[in-house]
Amino acid sequence: MFLLRDLVSPRTWLALIHHLAGLFVGLAAVVVITTGLSLGFSLVVVALVGLPVLGVTLRLADGLARVERARFAFLLGCGSRPGRPGAPGTGGAWSRAGGC
Repeated sequence: MFLLRDLVSPRTWLALIHHLAGLFVGLAAVVVITTGLSLGFSLVVVALVGLPVLGVTLRLADGLARVERARFAFLLGCGSRPGRPGAPGTGGAWSRAGGC
């Protein structure tokens, strides 16, 4: 009885949507960061062309982190703009991860 009730509950479907949305952002992050780091470090050895590649990779990783934070805020209903991770007045890591 609990299995059927939990299967059709809105909380279950919200969690599924949350995980599926994270799958695509996570896949993009893995591809971009892996490719950028391997290409950047290999080009640093050959020429100094790898340093800008590493810089662009870090910028893209920062952008993907912003997308991830915005996705969390949107799907959890925490307002239009999430707080920055180290902003003053915010709680510890547990409160930032668990609530709005």
